[in-house]
Amino acid sequence: MVICTKTGNNSYTLEGLTLGDLEMIQVGIASQFNQANQEEHRSFRTQVLRLNRPIESELEKLAYKKF
Repeated sequence: MVICTKTGNNSYTLEGLTLGDLEMIQVGIASQFNQANQEEHRSFRTQVLRLNRPIESELEKLAYKKF
């Protein structure tokens, strides 16, 4: 079960995501980033990168636990 918790103004945490869930979200973020690059929306690219940081960190933690 995935739990979404509001942690601040426009900030949320998602708990209970699997490695597959995170990878799927990251693929979507990469797609949005590529679209932002083509359209040259610099502020949107920054937001996309900000979204990816915690996901990348969580993926690294889960990958480390696998081994």
